[in-house]
Parts: sequence; structure tokens; C-alpha cells
Amino acid sequence: MRVDNFKGKKHCVFCGRQFGYANIRKIFCSNICASKYYRANKTYDKNRPISLAYIPEHLIEKEQ
Repeated sequence: MRVDNFKGKKHCVFCGRQFGYANIRKIFCSNICASKYYRANKTYDKNRPISLAYIPEHLIEKEQ
């Protein structure tokens, strides 16, 4: 979407390039920069324990 009347200029949070904005809340110059920023700052917890669903006692087969 192209906008002809920009309210001002800002610097992109991810790449630092200057861009014109129509909405003051916009912080990225493009959707590509936004997706790269969120992908780069996503934290992965590699050592998290595996959680299994609860199994009621009456459904567990016990060895005899």
C-alpha cells in the first residue's frame, strides 16, 4: 500500500534505514524487516522438560 502524505520520517528498528510513516506507531520500514526482527529475537528454550498429558490411574495397566 502506497501512501502519498507522510507525517514524518523515522529510522527502522531492525535495519536502521530511514522511512516515511503515515501511522506514528509504525517502527519497521517493511514487513520483511518486521519478520526478520521477530525471528532474530525469538528465544528458544532448548533444555525444557517434556510435559505429557495426565493419565488417570484407572486407565493405567499395571504389571502383575
